[in-house]
Amino acid sequence: MASRTRHEVGPVHRLAEVPYSPGWLDRLVHLIGRLPGSNTGYCALIAIAQGAWLLGGLWWTGNVPVGSVPWPKLFSIVITPALLWGRFNLDRIAASCMDRFRPMLAVGDEEFERLRYELTTLSARTTNLVTLCAVGALVVNALVAPERWLRLWGGSARLFWMAVAPVAIPTVAVVAVSLAQAVHQLGMVDRIHALAGPIDIRRAKPLHAFSRLTALTGMGFILLATYVIGMRRDLIQALPAVGALTVALIPIGIACFLLPLRGIHERLVDARDRAIAQVEDRLATVYARVHEQVDAGRPDDPQALKHQIDSLSVEMANLKQLSTWPWETSTLTGFLTALVMPILLWILQRMLERSGL
Repeated sequence: MASRTRHEVGPVHRLAEVPYSPGWLDRLVHLIGRLPGSNTGYCALIAIAQGAWLLGGLWWTGNVPVGSVPWPKLFSIVITPALLWGRFNLDRIAASCMDRFRPMLAVGDEEFERLRYELTTLSARTTNLVTLCAVGALVVNALVAPERWLRLWGGSARLFWMAVAPVAIPTVAVVAVSLAQAVHQLGMVDRIHALAGPIDIRRAKPLHAFSRLTALTGMGFILLATYVIGMRRDLIQALPAVGALTVALIPIGIACFLLPLRGIHERLVDARDRAIAQVEDRLATVYARVHEQVDAGRPDDPQALKHQIDSLSVEMANLKQLSTWPWETSTLTGFLTALVMPILLWILQRMLERSGL
């Protein structure tokens, strides 16, 4: 079954009036989601179209022999489709997380739908501003960059503007807006967590809802860094800005996973501390009763008192073992696996270089 977009699962249609207009990337996702067929198939078509355009330009300008396929030069054609595919899935997951978190929110249906809309939608104003800055930076770099920079992207200024730019410009725009959308979405997670009602540490599973979204968002940036390191290490070595941005994607990915969950983690810590304090008070009450009876020389049902002490002690031990991190073990394992990948790839590349392969 084709994945559905957030607009089709209902947040827009359930609101009498949306709080702001969606940006062009959200509209594109919405448009593709309304078309028949699989969203994955349309992403693949975008990659094929970009690849055909770029490859044709390389052949036409003589940068590569006609009929040959220089895969490293085509590395960018995967980025836009991959980010669009990720947007489809992240928005679907975000909507699902909202539904799982719903019991913790003391808000009405209208407010709940508004929060879900804001969680999955970046405003047109922010989208346009980010797009303008990103594309403007690319164009300025291309205009003032030395020929060496342009050769890394294709071979010459003529090739860049005729073959590479029509692919590079939308790619840069999608990357920049996707990053802005991730920052916005993860900020909304923190805001939604702050709206949660009283927390019972013994029933904290609904509070794990958004960890999957934050983990997958962070993994996306880490995998993007892994892809760039694997495909175009020459760009990283030749262009310090590209290298710095690629390396920065790794701590950005870690921050995407952890920072939105920090607030709810602190609340879980407070909830566990309160629960432990309550058990300690009850234990103190039972021990006080034991002391009173011993002092009076009339112990009443010592077996019952021992049972109460044992039960409260077991409860105390169980509370201390409860995790206050709002994620499942499988979520953390998957994220750590993705985090190790660029490190292993870098080590492998270094080993191959030293061996002369």
